[in-house]
Amino acid sequence: MKYCSTFDSTDEGNIGPVLDAITAELGVRRCVVVPSLPANHRTVYNGHLFVGGELLENSSMRQHPLTPMTRSRVADLLRPQTRHPVGEVLRETVRKGHTALRSAIDAAEVRYVVVDAIDDEDLAIIGEATADDVLVSGGSGLALGITGPGETAASWAPPPRGRGAVLCGSVSRATLAQIAHAARTQPVRQVDIHAAIADPDAAASELAAWVLAQPSDATPVVCAARGRADVRPRVDDVETAPVIEHVLTQVASRLIGQGTLSGLIVAGGETSGAVVRGLDIQSLQIGPELGPGCAGPQRKPADAPSP
Repeated sequence: MKYCSTFDSTDEGNIGPVLDAITAELGVRRCVVVPSLPANHRTVYNGHLFVGGELLENSSMRQHPLTPMTRSRVADLLRPQTRHPVGEVLRETVRKGHTALRSAIDAAEVRYVVVDAIDDEDLAIIGEATADDVLVSGGSGLALGITGPGETAASWAPPPRGRGAVLCGSVSRATLAQIAHAARTQPVRQVDIHAAIADPDAAASELAAWVLAQPSDATPVVCAARGRADVRPRVDDVETAPVIEHVLTQVASRLIGQGTLSGLIVAGGETSGAVVRGLDIQSLQIGPELGPGCAGPQRKPADAPSP
């Protein structure tokens, strides 16, 4: 199970409830929790999650409009989200090697075990220690230590050049900066949340029509917000995130149904999941890596904000 390396969640979930559901379905007695992604400066040391040199609670994630992260100990973040106990294995045990780590995980009398990792070597040890586990959980960095057949980069090819569009449900600081960068050269349209709440399908139809009306050499962007002031968790006593996800999913469906786009980028974890489900996509293939946690066909411009 993969989640963000900054463990974005609230005391209600979603990470804990999803882990509970999956472990129950699979009959798993114990599962590691490894959000570290050292290549992107996300590390866990003594059970605490760091973003660069700062504790998570002191990073920009503290002001996230939907999932403000005000604690740094991963176990403390997970405990309110699950009915199962949560433990920790610290780096001194990880560095003893995969056999010692496996023994420590097996000896833990808890369902979830948060494991320290501050570099790729730690992730490789964790991957080897959990190689036979039915279920592991963490950020994408954990995949570095997991062996498998995989596929070569040569088996992947980007879509043909042509019309494209971007649907963006994320409202993180980095994403808002990327939208501002795109707006310098591309048409950008924000979802009208009042119209979306009143009639989400009509709002989706209007946004899809707007995308298709843009010049063929443009890459129009439909976004949930363009600035912090646009981010409102509730409007007229309606939770906005599910409405945005539904509208962007319907926009994607209409654009794909037209058959005129050769590429569609969807930004935001929850939004991407909603679009994948809405389009009934059964499999995914990962292209070449552009940067830590970011895959695609070509390099981003040098002056573009990083993800």
